[in-house]
Amino acid sequence: MLTVGVIGLGIALSPISTASEISQSVAQSSLEQPPMQLVPARTLATYPKGYFLESIVIDVDGTIYITENQTGQIIRRRADSGADIFSQVEVGLAGLGLDIDGTLIATGHAETGEQYIFEFAADGTPEYELRIPEAGFLNGLALFRPSVFLIADSTASTLWQFDTETRQITPWLQHETLAPNPDAPTIPGANGIKLFEGPF
Repeated sequence: MLTVGVIGLGIALSPISTASEISQSVAQSSLEQPPMQLVPARTLATYPKGYFLESIVIDVDGTIYITENQTGQIIRRRADSGADIFSQVEVGLAGLGLDIDGTLIATGHAETGEQYIFEFAADGTPEYELRIPEAGFLNGLALFRPSVFLIADSTASTLWQFDTETRQITPWLQHETLAPNPDAPTIPGANGIKLFEGPF
């Protein structure tokens, strides 16, 4: 059984769920929030006004990677050496994910609306930059299985499946509950995705 969370929407799926079963699961999912429990926290870093820190992932060695939406930067923070700029591209960055081999994948968007997927080498060099014309606004992503990510699209009512080996993207789930709320146009639709249980 696979549990997918999209902006508080819990979807329980089996590995062989059909499209109709997925839609039914989405429609029946509860949007009720669990009780909040506060935990201790400490500030690791602060950034100037105007920075838009978007997504965060943590590698197995404790290294933290963060996308900055406005500058196209990926900020890297190591426990033993502080923070530096791991990479920077010419468009804004949103979602960020780690493959099982440590490869970083990011989603990006140009001011003119074009959507992109990037893969980065270990030294921060972009391995490739793919323009995705069929996407609306690629946002958060999560590793589905080795070399395959699920990507939330904030405007297209879609979760995309992206294969890093074939560099192909296909719709994985499309449903009206993933769309933006027409009564709150400034709030995106599916903004991020987390897998709580999965096949590996």
